[in-house]
Amino acid sequence: MGSSAAHSSTAAEVADNIAALTSAVERLGTAERTTWADIEQLQKELLPSLSAPGIRDRQNWVGGSEIHPGQAEFIPPTEQALAPAVGDLVEFMSGAATGCLIQAGLVHAQFETLHPFADGNGRIGRALIHTVFVRGGLTEGSVLPISQVLLTRSDEYVAGLMAFRGIPHGAELATSAEPVRELSVSDGINAWLRHFISAADEAVDLASALKDELDEFDRDSRALITAYAERTGTRIPRSDSSVWKILDVLPKLPALTVDVAARLTGTSSTSAQNALEHLVETGVLDRRSIGKGKRGFVANDLFDLLNSTQRKWSS
Repeated sequence: MGSSAAHSSTAAEVADNIAALTSAVERLGTAERTTWADIEQLQKELLPSLSAPGIRDRQNWVGGSEIHPGQAEFIPPTEQALAPAVGDLVEFMSGAATGCLIQAGLVHAQFETLHPFADGNGRIGRALIHTVFVRGGLTEGSVLPISQVLLTRSDEYVAGLMAFRGIPHGAELATSAEPVRELSVSDGINAWLRHFISAADEAVDLASALKDELDEFDRDSRALITAYAERTGTRIPRSDSSVWKILDVLPKLPALTVDVAARLTGTSSTSAQNALEHLVETGVLDRRSIGKGKRGFVANDLFDLLNSTQRKWSS
């Protein structure tokens, strides 16, 4: 099943990042309540190399010059206004009286509007969508590709966020002669939610098509494992074996290290190592050197499938 196609030497970093996102979203999604400390911890987990994590202590802006906000597309609230605003945000995440999809859209738009961190706002904001989905029972054990759809529809996405903020897209910069015509609160929020729900609807269609292809990969992988047992005169792994646990997580993470595999499957490093080596022997995985003397295990066919799918989503 493995191909000879070369994959990026950053597979270990990719594996660690996806594992961190998966575990963080599951942790936040199953907690009784969400606190601002949880969001700051999420930033640390997803962006561990940041030198100054946490809520920003100075003004930031989106677009324009890096030196001054004169030509910025959007200027978030001042740092002094953030504390009560993020408090309201996490309270809404913990107990909004709205449907899960609406809640996720509002949480994401408000987080992006506050832009509370000096770095990583986009990534954290997208992770919060999945957190709300898990909390509301909309998704379980999978990630709806709504982030990819939103990024692909970049112009509509920005226009939707600007509408949420009460500003018609293309009229961000006011002049003394012609000030910006603001949208009403309800019109702006509804415009954003229409875009968000449309993106979610498209994401469901994409996920459904991808699931069919992932199911085929799973069937092929199980057939390889069975054929290997018959060919070598060995037993098929037991139903509770780490082999099957790893096979189940491959669609989320087609590049694994021993440590990541052990963490995601809740097994020991030794058990994960043995299972990964077994999957190499059966042809499901290939070994890869991923830098600094570290070995990774890659499902090449699955990588090819996911890369092909991503290209389709971006077209």
